[in-house]
Amino acid sequence: MVQDDVRKQLRAMSSAQRGFATQTCTISEAFEPPWGRPYRVVEWSLPTEPDACRRVVPAESTAAEIIATLLSHVPGRRIRQLGEEI
Repeated sequence: MVQDDVRKQLRAMSSAQRGFATQTCTISEAFEPPWGRPYRVVEWSLPTEPDACRRVVPAESTAAEIIATLLSHVPGRRIRQLGEEI
């Protein structure tokens, strides 16, 4: 399963290579919308951040491509439940 491969590769990398330490990392099963390409939702959390990060990747992405997505992630705006920006 892709999720297991990603976890193994993240554990094998040193924290200097990653640049961050993940607390959790989950990858959804592939979603097949009625239009467009199938995709997966990748969600991870960091010990220093209270909120989880999420990215959408193509369903056929390999573990290496998903890790590259995690490493290239730049946090964006945060929205509270009532719609106000933080």
